[in-house]
Amino acid sequence: MKLTYALLKKCQADLEMFALSTKDKQAKQVYEKDAEHLQRVIDQVKPFLTQ
Repeated sequence: MKLTYALLKKCQADLEMFALSTKDKQAKQVYEKDAEHLQRVIDQVKPFLTQ
């Protein structure tokens, strides 16, 4: 389960990096929104994945 948690964190970090690296404003907004949404999901499942 810890591997799943680490993978989710990596995906969230990747979305943040994509948002920082793109010049397209619309893509930046999508990446930022998706990173925030994934972070909320991670926060919800963290207790189950880090036991």
